[in-house]
Amino acid sequence: MKETEDTLSISFAFKRGKGIIRLVEFEDNGHFIVYVPSLNLSAYGNNYDEALQMMSDIVIEDFFDNLLDQPENVIYNHLRILGWQQSQAGSGELSNQVHIDTEGILKNFNLPADTKIKERSLEL
Repeated sequence: MKETEDTLSISFAFKRGKGIIRLVEFEDNGHFIVYVPSLNLSAYGNNYDEALQMMSDIVIEDFFDNLLDQPENVIYNHLRILGWQQSQAGSGELSNQVHIDTEGILKNFNLPADTKIKERSLEL
């Protein structure tokens, strides 16, 4: 198990977020999957670039558009459920200690034990 830290900064005035998140990539039955453990989001494509583009241009954008339409307390509560913690300064800064558990990913996605899982960071 490997631990990394994802970060988010949310501007409630502009209803925008930015940050760095960790994602994992793997192939399943000819489909290429990109999964973000800290947000529990996944996307797929015919290759990794297509899956990554779907993740960044559609899935994450839709996730944050819907999330930022909520009141602040609902946003923070939802992110807390996903393991995010707000900084002590009380700003819109959040972090999540992400545990990349390849065995858990293999099990949750019902993948063969020899599935290759790659990791990378994505800047939002």
